[in-house]
Amino acid sequence: METTVVGGVVKAMTTEATKGGVTFVTTRLNYLVRYKKMVDDLKNAVSILSAHKADSEQCIEKARGEDKEVTHGMKRWLSEVTKLEEKVKKMVNDCEENMGILELGKQYKLGKDADKLMVEAEKLQKEWSTLTILHSSTVPPFSARPRKEFNDYISMRGILNEVIDALKDEKKCLLAIYGMGGIGKTTLIDQIGRQMEEEKVFDVVIAVELSQNQGVSQIQDLIAEQLGKNFKANSVEQKSGELASALKRAKSILIMLDNLWTEVDLRKIGIPFSEDHNGCKILLTTRKIEVCDQMKTDAKFSVDLLSEEESWDLFKSEAGEVVTITEIESIARKVACECAKLPLALVVVGRALRGKHERDTWDNALRQLRESNPKDLINVEEKVFKCLELSYNHLNRDDWKLLFLLCSLFPEGYELSEDELTRVGIGEDMFGKFNNLEEARGNMHMLVLKLIDSCLLLTKKVKTIKMHDVVRDVAIYIASRHENGFFIESGSRTNELLGEEVFKQFKRISLMNSGISELPTIRKGRVDKKNLHIKGADHIASWVRLLLREVEDLCVDNCFWNAAPLLEFAGLETLTGFSNLKILRISNCQRIAYLIRRMANSALEDAFVKLEELYLTNLDNLNGVSEGTLKELTFGNTRKIHITACKGMFSVMPYSLLIRMHHNLEELRVRDCEELRGVFYFLSYETSVVMFDHLKDLYLLDLPKLCDVFHDQVPKGSFRNLKDVHIQGCNELKYIFPASVINGFQCLEKLVVSDNANMEEVISDDSFILDENAFPKLIVLMLAYVPKLTHFYKVETEIKIFSWPSLKNLKLGVCKGLKMLPIGSDSAPQLKKIELVEQSDRDWYTGLVWDNATTSKCFETLVSGSERRFR
Repeated sequence: METTVVGGVVKAMTTEATKGGVTFVTTRLNYLVRYKKMVDDLKNAVSILSAHKADSEQCIEKARGEDKEVTHGMKRWLSEVTKLEEKVKKMVNDCEENMGILELGKQYKLGKDADKLMVEAEKLQKEWSTLTILHSSTVPPFSARPRKEFNDYISMRGILNEVIDALKDEKKCLLAIYGMGGIGKTTLIDQIGRQMEEEKVFDVVIAVELSQNQGVSQIQDLIAEQLGKNFKANSVEQKSGELASALKRAKSILIMLDNLWTEVDLRKIGIPFSEDHNGCKILLTTRKIEVCDQMKTDAKFSVDLLSEEESWDLFKSEAGEVVTITEIESIARKVACECAKLPLALVVVGRALRGKHERDTWDNALRQLRESNPKDLINVEEKVFKCLELSYNHLNRDDWKLLFLLCSLFPEGYELSEDELTRVGIGEDMFGKFNNLEEARGNMHMLVLKLIDSCLLLTKKVKTIKMHDVVRDVAIYIASRHENGFFIESGSRTNELLGEEVFKQFKRISLMNSGISELPTIRKGRVDKKNLHIKGADHIASWVRLLLREVEDLCVDNCFWNAAPLLEFAGLETLTGFSNLKILRISNCQRIAYLIRRMANSALEDAFVKLEELYLTNLDNLNGVSEGTLKELTFGNTRKIHITACKGMFSVMPYSLLIRMHHNLEELRVRDCEELRGVFYFLSYETSVVMFDHLKDLYLLDLPKLCDVFHDQVPKGSFRNLKDVHIQGCNELKYIFPASVINGFQCLEKLVVSDNANMEEVISDDSFILDENAFPKLIVLMLAYVPKLTHFYKVETEIKIFSWPSLKNLKLGVCKGLKMLPIGSDSAPQLKKIELVEQSDRDWYTGLVWDNATTSKCFETLVSGSERRFR
């Protein structure tokens, strides 16, 4: 058997020798003679490789969680070493199992295989010295992200440049872009990221798009994913440290957090900035201004709506060539207009109508958009309405949500005052218990600010807001769900007859500017509404009369009624008029002559008995608030009266009104009434009864024919709580107060006398002599633009001086007739400086006469500017 084996081996060796020469015979003989040593040498060589492998794997394990990756060469080397280890292990096992007599053929094969694997081991050993185990992971370039289409309009380019300039400012590290949903914030930062990368402003640019309710840990994971990093730890704190270390390795990095809903702690996330890493800039986007403020951003930028031209261009690009068809273009422009310059709406609606050549399709789309119900327009509800509804869902208080829905009651484009909303809010019992209407207004103002900060309302003028048309559509979309109890037809063109069930089912009904001309007969007890706004009516229907009997807050605007009292039109002239009314506003009703007129044979009982506030504006034909004798409780609870631009009014408080209204009146403001001659007409009222004991504010502004503020004898002690008096633009007024009246002004804090061209004195001598302590609490005094004023108060020939113990602010100017101030050397201990309204007043001031030469030196003078009015 041995002879056979040897013969076979020799035969194999001889065959190879003939192929390659005698040298091969020697090599092959070594396989037989030295196979054990060759296996041992291979085993030693592989053990060295195994040690290198273990070192590499330990290094890799330590680097886990850092922004490093195993090189491709090292991955291949480790794999080949592992394979070699397995082969050698098997070979060693075979050799050890046959320590006795081994067939020559197996000896030869072991020697040959060992030699071959040794070549492989030597190659891997040589490679080991040249390989890199790890390299920094490469963040994918920002440009590799799917591009969001950026429309390079002027409005967008402007804010883009502003943000980029701020990002390049070394002093700014945390920036914010805010705006309503769908306005283009995400598209904008996509363009910013690409431009920053192209200009090589930052080494690394990443953007993370956030969704609702994502916590710190989820945000950490999203940023790590952008960096190509795997966390070694699981806790927020440990991940924060890992992430901060990774971000600090980038010399300059821009991190964009898109769609942030609430304040987040950037350092808790692991984003180093400012002194921690001055090369790291953060740009966030949000729908809430308060997020910018809470996070103390270095700069914030508001994204505006597109212009009309830009809106049409965007809509055309999405809708396609169909909008150029003559039959379609006019209706297409109206559809685009309904999108109200909001980019998202323009894109989605335009795409929904792309390729639609039928005019009926466009007409139907326009109707549905106007009705806030785009059911047949693909993706409009899902992508536009649902997108904006997210902002509503993030209002985490019921009163914020209710106010948002209440704003939808008003017509599209309506400029809504906070006072109007306050009336509605009171009717909704939004404020619970409150002490007075000013407190309610303050509460409403805070609610409005919340919606403005959430980009759900737009500011117009002071305390005037407007709802974006598409946002209003979404509000109606939400409000019209049955559980909200809204029925909104304001601005609609329908003339359908409404059923009585509307008034039974819905708590809130708006018919403003609608085409509804007739309503059903409503039975008593079917309606319980506290707020009523009548606008543009030329008559009062029976259903309105029913509401008027119960309403607490009434606004009458732009109604065309004949010149007769309001009560007659309300159908209440024979009843207790407006028995529950607390607030009444009448404006732009040019035919109303009086609010109430009681004839001798009238059955009218007490009217307006609960009325607290009365606002009369732009009523050309109004002769007065009332005519005739009034019942005892009429107007007895009125606290505030504002009368503006009522051209025909001759007097504010005739005797018959004054004796009913003086009990609780706190504020009286009259302005721009061209024919007004007098304010308070006391006549022969009992002088022992104190009048207007609660009046605090008296404003008489721009009343060119006013010649008498207090007519006849004023009861002693009246007006004793008056604090703030403004008399401005009353050119026929010779004086303001009789001395006997002002004697009771012990609480007066502010007196502004300005722009009264013919005023000669502030206080007239009526045989009552004021002492020097007449103004114990006056803090502010202004005498300006009264060129004919010769003195403040004079008794016979003596100009009186007052002590002014509380006076701190004195403003004078353009009163050249005034030769001496009512201030002496011991007066006004708290007055340090006197303001002059114009530079030319310095010469006049220098020429004033004082009680002694040193008095004028007690006060510093400065020119504060020609502001004509204290408001």
